[in-house]
Amino acid sequence: MVRRIYMDAACKMNYASFYIHGLKELFGEKALFSKSHFQNLGERTQCFLFVVEYESEILKIAVDFHDFRKLELEMLGWADIYAKINLNDLSFEPLELLSASDCDRLKNKIVSIPPSFGIRIFTLSQTVTHIFHLLFNFWRSKYLKLYIFDTLRMYVKRLPISSYKPAKSKGDYIFFIASIWDKSTDFINITRAYFIRSCKQLKRINFEGGFVNIGYECKYIDDLEILMYRNKKVPLKQFIEKTKKSALVFNNPSVNHCHGWKLAEFLCMGKAIISVPLSNKLPVDLIHEKNVYFTENTQESISKSIEELLDNTELIETLEKNAQIYWQKYGSPEAVINKLLESKSNAQQF
Repeated sequence: MVRRIYMDAACKMNYASFYIHGLKELFGEKALFSKSHFQNLGERTQCFLFVVEYESEILKIAVDFHDFRKLELEMLGWADIYAKINLNDLSFEPLELLSASDCDRLKNKIVSIPPSFGIRIFTLSQTVTHIFHLLFNFWRSKYLKLYIFDTLRMYVKRLPISSYKPAKSKGDYIFFIASIWDKSTDFINITRAYFIRSCKQLKRINFEGGFVNIGYECKYIDDLEILMYRNKKVPLKQFIEKTKKSALVFNNPSVNHCHGWKLAEFLCMGKAIISVPLSNKLPVDLIHEKNVYFTENTQESISKSIEELLDNTELIETLEKNAQIYWQKYGSPEAVINKLLESKSNAQQF
């Protein structure tokens, strides 16, 4: 039986909020912030840490939410369970340099988890209280400003997870906006251009969207001006409402080929998702024509996939229903926390 959950406040709250919400939903006031359980560790900006106290034992868990595939080796050594979003075969390469026994011991700690997204979990007064907690306990940390800024960003820019509750979509409307990324991520821009271009060429739908917030050169997309979204910046609440109405949505690997927040948001909203192949692992695979519609990463294939889905309302309804089932079973904050606690039998100490 769980007696207490001790959570590390020295984290990037805009990312950690997802897991804190899950812990609070499952354990209520038993989940609280603590400094003493984490004070001998180095600085951590890649992971959210928490300790589960049972009647006669404790379980140390690190949740690695970073875009990179690499592991945070200090936190991997500390944890009994190391949960990683963007897990890939390349993630394990540094461990292969160790002895066979050490490699196996560390590998047994690693658990693949699905992507998450930032949510607001504090009221204004709770946000202020948490910032004072950071100032009092971490005033010597070189990352103090980062922790405070990320807490403020979580409150100002994110919304509660209840805002993502599924709603009825419109069969003749598609909404999609995307930012332009820098030259190191050309693959993101090109893939999203395929989707935007395909939607703009479809006369049968009302398409709203395109590229926004250009901050980098993008000369390799010749028709960029046509693919731009000329409306004002879309606030998050409006973005969510428009996405809910959209007949379908589009997903592709994001920075460093990671699972982007959009994939988690789309599953949470119960959307019919068209996706190019994923680069990293998921704990449970998404299945073509069951809970996602996979397509090749080409202009022709993406255009064809959009038309095929629009012609098959029954399939869209199936994808919407099964996306929500996948989310509830594997992706929600509570589901992820439960999966980690169930994994404790695989930890070396137990």
